[in-house]
Amino acid sequence: MTVPKPIVTALLSLFGGSVLTILAIAAVTFSTEGGGFSGSEWLVGLGFAAAGLAMLCPVLLAVLAVMHRIARNQSSNPR
Repeated sequence: MTVPKPIVTALLSLFGGSVLTILAIAAVTFSTEGGGFSGSEWLVGLGFAAAGLAMLCPVLLAVLAVMHRIARNQSSNPR
């Protein structure tokens, strides 16, 4: 089993994008003294989505790596 590079690239891109989103929300929040401007409610949902994605992507990459290692070990040790 080979690791599908498009999946790894997509997961890394999603992780990077979510981290950048979190940093952008932090910059907006600190520059507006707590984010108290009209229309800032959508930032809360965006922040939670970005945080969830930032936590999920490394887990999915680790699962993909473990699956690859197991498949490689099973192919090198035929029974």
